[in-house]
Amino acid sequence: MARAVGETILDGRYTIDRLLGSGGFGDAYLATSASGKKAVVKESFATSESLAPEDKKILDRAAAEFEVIRTIDSPHVVKYYEAGFDSRTATYVIVMEPAGKDLAKVLESSKGGIPEATALNAILQTILGLTAAYKKATVAHRDISPDNIFLSASGIVKVGDFGIAKFKDIKRFTATTVRFMGKPAYAAPECYKDGPGKVDWRADAYALGVVLTKLLTDRLPIEVGESVEEALEAVLRTPPKGPNDLEAGVCSDTTHKLVLKLLEKDPKNRFESPEALVGALGGAEAVRRICTKEGCHELVDEGTEVCKTCGSSLKDLSPVPGPLPEPAPPVPLVVARKAFLVVPVGAAKEGRRIAISESEGSKGKRIGRAEVDAGDRFISRKHIVLVRKRDGWKVKDCGSLNGTYLKASALVPETEYSVEDGEALRLGEVMVQFEARP
Repeated sequence: MARAVGETILDGRYTIDRLLGSGGFGDAYLATSASGKKAVVKESFATSESLAPEDKKILDRAAAEFEVIRTIDSPHVVKYYEAGFDSRTATYVIVMEPAGKDLAKVLESSKGGIPEATALNAILQTILGLTAAYKKATVAHRDISPDNIFLSASGIVKVGDFGIAKFKDIKRFTATTVRFMGKPAYAAPECYKDGPGKVDWRADAYALGVVLTKLLTDRLPIEVGESVEEALEAVLRTPPKGPNDLEAGVCSDTTHKLVLKLLEKDPKNRFESPEALVGALGGAEAVRRICTKEGCHELVDEGTEVCKTCGSSLKDLSPVPGPLPEPAPPVPLVVARKAFLVVPVGAAKEGRRIAISESEGSKGKRIGRAEVDAGDRFISRKHIVLVRKRDGWKVKDCGSLNGTYLKASALVPETEYSVEDGEALRLGEVMVQFEARP
């Protein structure tokens, strides 16, 4: 059941403004943070209690992947803020920046396709975002389609929904009983044959070929039918149609050939690297902003914010609120160049409590230690407490100003959680690793 307007989520950090829609993962909402900034909140249909043990392992890997995705620094990637279980409903929640209008909606307003130069530039910006992600996550996106490529209010194209395809490996997280990664019409042949763990970026390249065809003609290169089984048969055996096959003269021969190369059934015959595809599309220097006015979507000349086709100014087109800023601390915090999570001598005795703070001056032999370069990021002076119990180590957030996260889930202050040797903790924006040796 969808949440009501005004309802809060993630321990009151976000208030629901309105329902944006529903998909295989769950419901999506526009929300307002406690600091007054806008965010998109995606909430799963399933709860932590409904997951099988093998699904929980997938979720742990997905949560770790989200921590990596949060570090991607590219103007062409939707920014993620946090992910974790809501403490009240036990549903999994992902929070991200409002990215703008997805290309599926752009197509709806374009009546048959968008200009060739615009479509090519949208694909260029998408692969630039994906290339930045590959360098961090080293995995394919696996769910590229017009639904998760966005045109921001500033005219920049961003790719989103990273990692959400991984949840499609978890049966109870989806609205369907079919475990299939991505949308059938956009999935490369190897996605059907090899399974989710064996595809690489070339599966995303194939999907971009389908997206480019759709942007140019509003049609698919291969009609896949209604079921995964029909899609399998079509994708493996039916030759794809390029844009000019579907609509004569809709694009140049160069673009037509580029699309067919992306749609090669054998991934070895596609582009050899993301960088090669970027080069074929003109390189990063060819990026241009796209007019966001409905029905126009022409490229905007470099150095100007006015579309020469329709005369619209990008600044005047109801900009979507930008990313959430880092929260300003209401009281002074410790700035630590090196943040240590230290287990002092004797701490293994049951009941010994260990507080983390500025610990470079700690005395005594360190029998367990993790360090990070915290730079100018902050941790609270008394952030967490670790305590040894009969059933293992527990961690408790002491009411810190910027939160403690374990497995990508925010800890409820003054509540104990089990933590095992080697597990990562995030204190605000500082990542540390808990290490304890008997």
